[in-house]
Amino acid sequence: MVAGGNPKRVRGLEDLRRPDLRVDLPNPVDEGIMSVYGRMVLARHGLLDFLSGGRECKACRPIPRVLFTEVHHREIPAALQDGAADVGLVWRTEVRNAVAAGLNVEGVDLPLQDSLRGEVQYLISPLTGTPHAALAMRYLRFLGTKPGRGAYAAHGFIPARPEESSLSRGSSSR
Repeated sequence: MVAGGNPKRVRGLEDLRRPDLRVDLPNPVDEGIMSVYGRMVLARHGLLDFLSGGRECKACRPIPRVLFTEVHHREIPAALQDGAADVGLVWRTEVRNAVAAGLNVEGVDLPLQDSLRGEVQYLISPLTGTPHAALAMRYLRFLGTKPGRGAYAAHGFIPARPEESSLSRGSSSR
């Protein structure tokens, strides 16, 4: 994510090496985007250690031009809006939400291989012993349908492929 009009002309992840860019990253301690996605994609580009200085912390500057957020990647749009950062790592849906909220920000598209679609997966499961278990199953079945996948895509997410959205009844000891 960058400020509206992309004043620093950020084109992709490799630009994060530029010494003139102030970079906001989700904190690597307990922020999901960093543990699930950011760490892997930045490491793939040789940027993780470069930007973190080998540190893992919250609300800190691991190197002078990089800030790790305190709580959540949703701090990044405000930093861009306020001129405190030039670029930040967020989900594509976060760009969409910030623009819808009237913030003057935009996204920089990354190549498909940086989506990590083949490596990153999210799972959903109903809770056992709840009063609305039947409704939970109906919802899960809906998510596996073409309209359910379409609803996901309409909100900026990559829709699951049919084979990724099948329900399986596995057992767990947890």
